[in-house]
Amino acid sequence: MTDQQRLRDTLQAAVPDPPDEPGRGPATRSRSVRQRRGRRLVAGGVTVAALVGGAGFWATLGGDSGPTVAGTGASACRALVHRVKAGTAVDNRVVDGSTAARWLGEIPTHVNPSGYRDDRQVTVCVTSLRTAWSTYVVGNGHAELVTVGGYNQGTGNVASVMSKLDRLRTGGAPTTDAAFSCSGPPTERYPDVTLDLPSGATAAKLCFDSPFYTPKQVLTQHVDQLVAAVNATGIGYSSPNFICSPAPGDYGYSLVFRYPDGTRRATAETCRGLIVGQVARAGDELDHTFTRLLEHQMLTTQTFHPAAACTPAPHARPTGVGDVRHLVGFRYCAPHTSGTGTSPGGLGMGRIQLWGSAFLGATTQPAGRCTRSPDGLPYLSLSDAWGNVFTMTVVSCGRRELPAILAPDGRHVIYPLGEGGPSIDGLLRQLARNSP
Repeated sequence: MTDQQRLRDTLQAAVPDPPDEPGRGPATRSRSVRQRRGRRLVAGGVTVAALVGGAGFWATLGGDSGPTVAGTGASACRALVHRVKAGTAVDNRVVDGSTAARWLGEIPTHVNPSGYRDDRQVTVCVTSLRTAWSTYVVGNGHAELVTVGGYNQGTGNVASVMSKLDRLRTGGAPTTDAAFSCSGPPTERYPDVTLDLPSGATAAKLCFDSPFYTPKQVLTQHVDQLVAAVNATGIGYSSPNFICSPAPGDYGYSLVFRYPDGTRRATAETCRGLIVGQVARAGDELDHTFTRLLEHQMLTTQTFHPAAACTPAPHARPTGVGDVRHLVGFRYCAPHTSGTGTSPGGLGMGRIQLWGSAFLGATTQPAGRCTRSPDGLPYLSLSDAWGNVFTMTVVSCGRRELPAILAPDGRHVIYPLGEGGPSIDGLLRQLARNSP
């Protein structure tokens, strides 16, 4: 069997069939677990104000109508907090009157929905004031308080109230004029877009904002399945000023979609979920869906490279940049040897792939006194599903040997750290026993 056929068979066995109907259960459950692990903090309290024309709350205080507020959207919310000293404006929505009226009819509020049903535009604001969250409404230039409560607990809490509003909205434009690029603007730059991604996407990119390697290949097959997976995620609410202490291993990424008339972006933020336009959704593992689909595409369109042959010279520094989590080729190179080395099979390759996530919490220098790949230690020659050939060398740190690879920038060496970090000792002993 040729190296090329062996690599294809290895990748084919490792890649499951593309999902016919993407589900949201595992991603949603994973997200809830990760959110429980991370300690959530809020940057100030938040007051949610729906700006709608009407008397309501202000009449109960002795007036006939609420304060006059000019503008729509963010400008209306800033004017509101200035007029009524409602703290800091942190979020807003602009909807039509019928949507506002339906929303007001579904939440616990004294506000009469009929006063806004015929308005062309209604602004809903979220503001922060210490630990209180409230909602107000501005239509025809007048503001009215809708609800006051906590963030996600109690009657009228902001998360419940705003997620109901977002589920009722249809959004705006189906696509944006942003570039089809990982360096494009964040989703917040284009808030007036549809809540769901439109059908008809022709390509997609994955963009990590962490030490993970980002494949350079563009997904052009089964892009509709990736779009469906995004749209299958549930709509929630997370304020833009929401912060948290991420759990170890949390990371962010973006999926950028190309359409015949523009682009769209969905961004996974470690504290807020998957952000599509202004809406927070409950999916955070769609990067795995992307790589699964891209691996299937690579099977039919690309030539895979075997891991490079071993060389006898000691490797003081890892070479090449690759994706440790998606390997297709693996050679164990014993010290002072050359040639084919030892192929450890699926068990050893799977172990190295599992270590890929450990490089996320890495640094450019391990703690303690370490020696980088001294003469006498072996190294691993690797190749990945995206066509990269690279090496993983070994550093001796006290009584432990740790794997080391080049960071995606190609300049820094990174090592997995911590007492729970992976040690390469056991695998090296196993491979050494099988070495020619």
